[in-house]
This record gives sequence, C-alpha cells and structure tokens, in this order.
Amino acid sequence: KEVWILDDRRKNKRFRIPFGVEVIPSPNATNYVSGEVRDFSPDGFSFDAKNIDIGTDNDIRTRFQIHPESDYIYVLGKIVWKIQYGVECQVGVEIKEIDTGDNVNLGFPFEMWKDKFRLQT
Repeated sequence: KEVWILDDRRKNKRFRIPFGVEVIPSPNATNYVSGEVRDFSPDGFSFDAKNIDIGTDNDIRTRFQIHPESDYIYVLGKIVWKIQYGVECQVGVEIKEIDTGDNVNLGFPFEMWKDKFRLQT
C-alpha cells in the first residue's frame, strides 16, 4: 500500500493508509456499519461511511480488525467534524479510549495510538 503524509496546519501530521473501520451509526444502534478510514494521526482519524446519524461533539464507537483471524480493536472517540453528502458522509474522530484486547502485534497506526494512551496513564 502507498503511504502519504498529509502536511497541514494540525498539531500532528496525518497519514493516509486506507483500511476498514466498523462504526455504530447512531446512539440507539447495535449493529456496526462498514466504512473506510481516510487518514489518521496520533490524535484521531477520519473515515467515509453511509448513514451515520450522530452529530458533532457526540461520542462514537468504532472497531477495527487488522487480520481476519485477529480480535477487534475497539475505539471510543468524539466526533469533531462531519460532512454529509446525502447518505454518504465523512467524519473526523478524536480518540478518547482504545482497547486493543489480546492483540499482540498491532501494526501501524494501532501501536501509535496504544503508545499515546500508555503515556497518558
């Protein structure tokens, strides 16, 4: 996969390596909706998905699976921005908590996120 470093005015550089994410699309939902991560940084990530019925400043639950045989990595975040195009949307998430479960070899960006949260505690 191709790696892009996005240079902008944010406090951390963002990286563009596409990978899948599953999202709880609303506070009352129990099923996950598939999406695609657009970019990420040590502080959060943005993704594309359909039918996300949560506004900014609300918490959002997501999960990632690195390999089909690995456990999920669960992330709780706060929506900091959202752009809606009909049923399609782009969402920016600030990470609040990360649970890597029993996953040992996480790979990038999950190691970066885990290390950041380890330093905060």
